[in-house]
Amino acid sequence: MATLERFRLDEEEFHSRHEMVVSSFERGTLSLDEYLQRTVFYRNRPFTPDEFRDYMLSLSQPKPEVLAFARTLANSGKYFMGTINNESRELNLYRIKKFGLREIFRLFVSSCFVGLRKPESGIYRLAIEITQIDPHECCFIDDRALNLECAENLGMRTIQMQTLEQLRTELGEVGSEGVKEPGLGSLVSLCAAEASALRPSVHRTLPQKGLDRSTSTRKPASNPRCSAWRRPRDTYRALRVVSLSFPGPARCSVPLREPNLRRPQRA
Repeated sequence: MATLERFRLDEEEFHSRHEMVVSSFERGTLSLDEYLQRTVFYRNRPFTPDEFRDYMLSLSQPKPEVLAFARTLANSGKYFMGTINNESRELNLYRIKKFGLREIFRLFVSSCFVGLRKPESGIYRLAIEITQIDPHECCFIDDRALNLECAENLGMRTIQMQTLEQLRTELGEVGSEGVKEPGLGSLVSLCAAEASALRPSVHRTLPQKGLDRSTSTRKPASNPRCSAWRRPRDTYRALRVVSLSFPGPARCSVPLREPNLRRPQRA
């Protein structure tokens, strides 16, 4: 709401236009400029698109304690961390760079890149197929119950994040219950934002231990365009993912190092 109030936009009028284009916007078929043209600048305004865009981006603020926790998981080398999120290309790339998410996450399954959105089952299946990790070996974390349902139906362990301490506790319980190979997870609310002009939702993470290529086997992914290194079952411990969305507290995500995914050579 902060954006609408600052620029004195009619809330009902804006949201009626927003709902008509948000799916295309988050699937990457509509650019940010095109989105703003259809929702804000379809008439003359006393402010410029650059002013509106800059203010919108300024609302994405980090939650240092959550980012620090995610970075600790990534630096441990025990987890394959990835993200699944609904977000426009421009905002997604802005947050990835601004908050150093490439240092945390290794895989970004973002709606703007893959043309699928949460809670559609296809986006979760795609993440599983790309990583070639059994869903029963994954822990998916999100702050919205609806986004957890498909993950549960696919066999993932899920956690609905409410606070950081609650997340720590439940992740510990998941580990104590013998989930050795969690593949997908979601750490929610890495950054906070109130850009009611946009409603992107962010990524998720997958944890994974350091790759021992002497004992690992290479297994082709279900997707013929991708292949991934698999680690022995006894090397896995737990997995997580992050997800962010607008309006309200936003979520961010990033993947780990050790790029396990390689392009297959064409025949």
